[in-house]
Amino acid sequence: MHSRVVSNRVLQDYFEALACGPQPESPYRTWHLIASYAELRYHLNGGARCPVCRAHVRHVVSVTVKRQNDSTQQYGCLCQRCLQAEQATAKSVVLKLGAASWEVAKKKPLPRIARSNGRAS
Repeated sequence: MHSRVVSNRVLQDYFEALACGPQPESPYRTWHLIASYAELRYHLNGGARCPVCRAHVRHVVSVTVKRQNDSTQQYGCLCQRCLQAEQATAKSVVLKLGAASWEVAKKKPLPRIARSNGRAS
């Protein structure tokens, strides 16, 4: 079997063509595309370190965090634990890889309904 070395630029062009393909855009497809490309980049280049806690990160994907006070913070990558912490506290978190991006917006809590205790006063 012959193996051929493929440059990162050719692979990026390939994944961008898939992202902009004729199929309808869906959030699951975008997430799958980002995860697949990040896994491929891991096998080619290795991982990185989380800038917050210095843990090893397998899938290096840039992260933009929009905080509750409308400030933004950008990271080259985040480990799973720090990503989950940012998702819990931020207004939204955007994972971006090339032309594909995945946004996780914090859901607004439902209003609380006052419950009566069922006792007659």
